[in-house]
Amino acid sequence: MKERQEELEKKQNCLSRLERVPEDSRSEAQIKRIGNLKKAIENLQDQLDKSRPKLECLQNSPLFDRPDRPLYQGVDNIFVGVLLDLDKHLVVTVVDAMRRKILAIRNTHSLSKEGHDLLQRYFHQRQEHSKRRQVDQKAHRHITQTESGLGSAGVASIC
Repeated sequence: MKERQEELEKKQNCLSRLERVPEDSRSEAQIKRIGNLKKAIENLQDQLDKSRPKLECLQNSPLFDRPDRPLYQGVDNIFVGVLLDLDKHLVVTVVDAMRRKILAIRNTHSLSKEGHDLLQRYFHQRQEHSKRRQVDQKAHRHITQTESGLGSAGVASIC
């Protein structure tokens, strides 16, 4: 972003120097150069005017007012770790790094019964698709199978 801004300023300075020369005494090369610089400046300004990356926008935007709640001040030394592996495990751990102490450990059973059932269905579906994929590959068939369609309501209940 800074590089483009600096490049824009250089081109604008160069253009202003070329435009100081009286029109009568400009050479054909100078006239072409002025036209090219104007196009380049216009392109750079368009690029700079485009929407900024999301992270930069979020960092520079003011916070939303929430008069009914005080602003949340996070604790720097508390971390949350989530483990989802291929062996039907989902574990959420909360750790206090300063004291080197585990504050909480939760698996799918302790998080919610509904979320656990959904996760089990997901793993079962993956296993079935794996078996079907082997059969299809041996028979030289290409069939795409997905693990989607389990429902978004159940996914939300895991969290």
